[in-house]
Amino acid sequence: MLKDQINCGFKSFATNRLGLQASETPSDFPGPLEKGIVVHEVLARLFAKRHSKQDIESVSKEDTQATTKLMVERYFKKAPGLYIESEIQRISSLIKTWIAFEAGRLPFDVISLEKPFRLELAGIEFSLRADRIDKVGEDLILIDYKTGKVNLSQAGSDNLKDPQLAAYALAIAGLKGTFFAQLDKEKPKLSGFSTNDNLDAKFQSVPH
Repeated sequence: MLKDQINCGFKSFATNRLGLQASETPSDFPGPLEKGIVVHEVLARLFAKRHSKQDIESVSKEDTQATTKLMVERYFKKAPGLYIESEIQRISSLIKTWIAFEAGRLPFDVISLEKPFRLELAGIEFSLRADRIDKVGEDLILIDYKTGKVNLSQAGSDNLKDPQLAAYALAIAGLKGTFFAQLDKEKPKLSGFSTNDNLDAKFQSVPH
């Protein structure tokens, strides 16, 4: 909603207040949004009782596969069986790559998952949900999972087009950094903004 409001006030009103949506051709195959939701759900379930870096490193391939299977079959019910099997393999492989990436970070603790927040701007209240907040040393950082392309220049430019990271920084007290976690099979990475340049060698921090 906040992104819609910044980019086009009329579109935000039509979509979020009136509930109008662009018509889409019905399909049994999930789109990017549904695929992203499944990745979020798998990560939330795997990390729900695993809070330290060491805990996350211990996630087994079997647990990853089983959790992915559960979520894909729940969300992609209408898709053909062969497609479902293919997505189970693709997403579980993506999650395994991400966990291996996390193993190379400095020690951290996951202190919250999927936590809701509220932000009021210009008299309008926005609901936010933080995918994850980590504690690295004495610093708190927010991590927002992304399975698609990320244009960081739109999140930090004077002409702000993607306000997500900035909104989190305003809504959540004490954050030292806000980062996109780019889940990419070939080049997984963390990129965003931080007040501490020494926060983590694995983070690509853009000057704020």
